[in-house]
Amino acid sequence: MIGLHKIKKTLFFAFGGAFLLLLTGVILSFIFEDKIKGFALEKIGENVTTEINVDEVKFSLFKKFPSASLQFKNVLIKETFKEKDTLLFAKDVFLEFNVIDIIRKKYDVNTISIDQGITKLKWKKNNKDNFHFWKETEGNSSVFSFSIEQIVLTNSFLEIDHQPSDFYLSSAVDNIKAKGEFDNQNLHISSSINLILNTLRKGNVEYSDHYHLAGIVQTNINQNGRITLNNSAINIDDIPLDIEGVIDNEKTTKLDLKISSSELDIAQLLKHLPKNVKEKIQGYKTSGEGSVICIIKGESDEKNNPDVLINYEIKNGVFEHLLSGTEIDKIQAHGKFTVLNGEPEKLTLSQLKSSFEGNDFELNGWVENFSNPKFDFFTKGHVSLEDVKNFADIEKLDEFTGILDLNTRFEGQLSSFNAITVDDLKKVNIRGAAIIHNTTIIMKDSPREFENIEARLIFNNLKTEINFINGNVEDSDFHLEGSLINILPYLFFENEKLQIIADFSSENLNFNNLITEHNSSSENEGVYHFIFPDDLDFDIKAKVKHFEFRRFKADDLDGTAHLKNKIFTIDPVSFATSEGNCHGNLSAKSNSKNDIQLVCELKVNNIDINQLFYEFENFGQDLIVQDNIKGLASADIHFSSFLNSALEFDVDKILSTVNITINDGELIELSAMSEISKYISTNRMLSKLINEQKLDNKLRHINFSKLSNTIIIADNQVRIPSMDIYSSAMDITVAGTHSFDNKLDYSLGFKIRDILSSNEKSEFGDIEDDGLSNSFFLSMKGSPSNLSFGYDNLAHREKRKEDFKNEKNTFQELIKNEIHKKNTSPNSNNATTKTIVENQPPKKKKKKWFEKTDIEEIEPDEEVDDDF
Repeated sequence: MIGLHKIKKTLFFAFGGAFLLLLTGVILSFIFEDKIKGFALEKIGENVTTEINVDEVKFSLFKKFPSASLQFKNVLIKETFKEKDTLLFAKDVFLEFNVIDIIRKKYDVNTISIDQGITKLKWKKNNKDNFHFWKETEGNSSVFSFSIEQIVLTNSFLEIDHQPSDFYLSSAVDNIKAKGEFDNQNLHISSSINLILNTLRKGNVEYSDHYHLAGIVQTNINQNGRITLNNSAINIDDIPLDIEGVIDNEKTTKLDLKISSSELDIAQLLKHLPKNVKEKIQGYKTSGEGSVICIIKGESDEKNNPDVLINYEIKNGVFEHLLSGTEIDKIQAHGKFTVLNGEPEKLTLSQLKSSFEGNDFELNGWVENFSNPKFDFFTKGHVSLEDVKNFADIEKLDEFTGILDLNTRFEGQLSSFNAITVDDLKKVNIRGAAIIHNTTIIMKDSPREFENIEARLIFNNLKTEINFINGNVEDSDFHLEGSLINILPYLFFENEKLQIIADFSSENLNFNNLITEHNSSSENEGVYHFIFPDDLDFDIKAKVKHFEFRRFKADDLDGTAHLKNKIFTIDPVSFATSEGNCHGNLSAKSNSKNDIQLVCELKVNNIDINQLFYEFENFGQDLIVQDNIKGLASADIHFSSFLNSALEFDVDKILSTVNITINDGELIELSAMSEISKYISTNRMLSKLINEQKLDNKLRHINFSKLSNTIIIADNQVRIPSMDIYSSAMDITVAGTHSFDNKLDYSLGFKIRDILSSNEKSEFGDIEDDGLSNSFFLSMKGSPSNLSFGYDNLAHREKRKEDFKNEKNTFQELIKNEIHKKNTSPNSNNATTKTIVENQPPKKKKKKWFEKTDIEEIEPDEEVDDDF
């Protein structure tokens, strides 16, 4: 009971005292409010050096209890500069003082509180400020004085413009509470701050990322403007920083500051990167820990900037590609960042070690002058190419697997990090080596798979030396040694050329799979789309063991190929094909329509012509196909034409001469020859003279020892000058044209002895060949499926002329030989001479159709009708 009584007593006195205090406050407010307000306005007006406007003044003992306060509503204070810009505008300004001052009638303001205001603090270049607006007084004679111990700023905007150091700050203040001794000699201030930093500008560098600042700042400001910071700690968007040092504004602004943090969150730190950098890494996630020590020292004015030295360390860092989940982890790095007065900024990475999906990777070096960056970096690592593709998000590649061993140095200078130019990359020095193991590459929108790629590359500036590149594509293999020139500009920029100088070899090269665009539609199967690239020049010495293109096959191909400005040449080239060999040269030039002008010269030796017709798909005609011809061919070929991107010839522009010789040849089952015997059987006159079956048998299979001619291809047709085919069964003379639309116009000549009927009789009596010039000619015209025949009178006349001329020359030669023998032989009267003319068949002694009465030149009359 006693205890309860004491409690009640205590509560009674407490509530009683509070009530008495409240009552006292009400009475004092009632008695002194008007007096204090009037007195305060009078004294403030007497002691300020600038214009102050106030809408309303209220006195209260309770709003800022335990202090008494004067509340000024809608306060406008002009700055002390002659421009009279706004120093302060606030909805409420409170001047707080001790309640005892009311009784003493001497008011000493110890706290100023500003709510919902705008404060603009300025320093001109002469270090004069705009906020010292009260008059200096001697001693304490003033009845209304300022002995500020605390300034409170809430829900306000604060601007600081310090022109001597070219520094500007604007912020939205949630709360700033500054405690200290605010006199005219020294300010000892301890501030707690909570604000949003809207704009921070130093010189031409501006930061506007709305940083959140919160913490404690301990400062001492002397009468000369020297600011000393001790044991200050601020969080910038949850990045903790410790600050200490001196800001001296006596004559010029001099800084000697240390800003450090031992508990950095890398993810939070990267949020403060420039916007354009953050956009480039928005598909990545970062985490890790770090520490930093920043030293800022030196003068800061229009002509000078302080030196900045930052030492940093990163521990357990992770950099993850969000889409693929590929990450670089276990990142350990340390280095420094310096900005020295008069020198460009420099970032040094002393060493970075990391694990790229379980593979070790190292990087170190430096970069300076971020506006025109110069750099020197060294990289070393063992990484998966699939991880590189996923991490770098390389869209051009569908598949990129294998292992890369890298040991490389990059050195150079760029115009800008944001706009790297071709000239920049051409000035980059790259030295070192890269080794690629077991690599597979599939480009997007391409069916071809490059696999089993092994390579060793040596980098030497823009020239990349290829120690070797081995691999397979489709069913082809390749081995390359040489140089790649201008590789970086080619990879990263359009309209840049890559130059290749190399030796190329292959055991098997199937060109069909290299240039055919695969298509699921059967009607497009085997369609080619071939163009010379604008961005590639090369000089390649090639050796290919086996080569295929369509049906064409070649072995031991050896040549030197060049491509420059879309002009392709192979000179020389040699290869074995169709049981023989070829050598020569070729050039192909592409025009603006991607048509290819092709010119080639080839010398062919002992080619199996049956195999040749097969491999070249019967040269696009069906009159003589692979099954119709055999033999060994040799030829000198000169050819020119145009091809489109589908490798189809423009037949209107084909020009060619072929000097061809065929040895041990056979013509088998030619349909055109069968048509000859059919025609003869329908001709009343010829059928009586010629044994159709005998002729048909001979024409079905013609063997000949040698055939030589020059074939001309022009104006959409093949021109065959007159040539004689000597065979064991019969002799044939052939001449004519064969157009590209398969129209024939041939003249065929036969020796009469080879085609006579078995009884060799006619209505003229016995018919015997003289072995010289009795030939029979047919014309053959039309398409292979619709041939027409007739007696070729003109060909017969021309043949007679040629034979008479040859006979005359032969006879004159015989006479000369005989005369010579008679004059030189001791037994010239008894000598006999037997002469066989070279390249002429032996002549038989037969009864002739007519007898020559004497030996003299006989010329046929052009008007005589020689029809058979």
